[in-house]
Amino acid sequence: MSQVTSRKDQHQYWCRRDEPYRYISVNDFAKAFKAFHVGRKLGSELKVPFDRTRNHPAALTTSKYGISKMELLRACFSREWLLMKRNSFVYIFKVVQVCILLPEIFSIQIIISDECSIFVQLIILGTIAMTVFLRTTMHRRSVEDGVIFLGAMFLGLVTHLFNGFAELAMSIAKLPIFYKQRDLLFYPSWAYALPTWVLKIPISFLECAVWIGMTYYVIGFDPNIERFFRHYLLLVLISQMASGLFRLLAALGREMVVADTFGSFAQLVLLILGGFLIARGMSSLYSDNA
Repeated sequence: MSQVTSRKDQHQYWCRRDEPYRYISVNDFAKAFKAFHVGRKLGSELKVPFDRTRNHPAALTTSKYGISKMELLRACFSREWLLMKRNSFVYIFKVVQVCILLPEIFSIQIIISDECSIFVQLIILGTIAMTVFLRTTMHRRSVEDGVIFLGAMFLGLVTHLFNGFAELAMSIAKLPIFYKQRDLLFYPSWAYALPTWVLKIPISFLECAVWIGMTYYVIGFDPNIERFFRHYLLLVLISQMASGLFRLLAALGREMVVADTFGSFAQLVLLILGGFLIARGMSSLYSDNA
């Protein structure tokens, strides 16, 4: 049809050899079809209103999405669970991975894995923390000894903060599919985001359980079971905050370069304003000097 209405290609379809060729526009085709008996019959049929009583209930959609919201949510949960099983190596490796950060303390360079977006093994870092902050060398005689305990706690918090960095690369990799399926009305945005958050909660509990099980009593923290579970809850909340933060940065950046820049800046802000590297009372002094 496009060649018949084209000025360059229409000449080869001219069938009246006894008449010279002349260009027939699209409007001329439309007028001729309406004047033809087939067009008149079709026009008369279209003028008659359709009897809705003869319509099948499933012929036209009555909702924005094809299925109910609960079925959409269940389908998104199943898909996210399938993706987690497909990427099980990443999540299993995350239990024994994290980043060795704090180069100011350990003078160790941060190593980034492009394939897994995770840094150094959690078990190895826990072993290092147990040997550096060994219970037999952790005294409780002065304020300086308390600062050492604060350093051990800060190491655990920052470890789980940086452990959420893996969500950045995995979220950016899934963004093109998400935007395409959302625009095609496969599911709403909340049905995609909710399973991603809920299914990561058990992983956070597992990671924090491995860390605190290895380091808490070996370092020599308070043996009170209530303090133990408070420390565990704090690590879980930090892990969940980090995962949500880096997923948010992935959605805002949409590209690895931009998202990495946002992530590095967010980490810098959290470390500087966390109250350990710069004490709470000294923050106003540093801001005034700046």
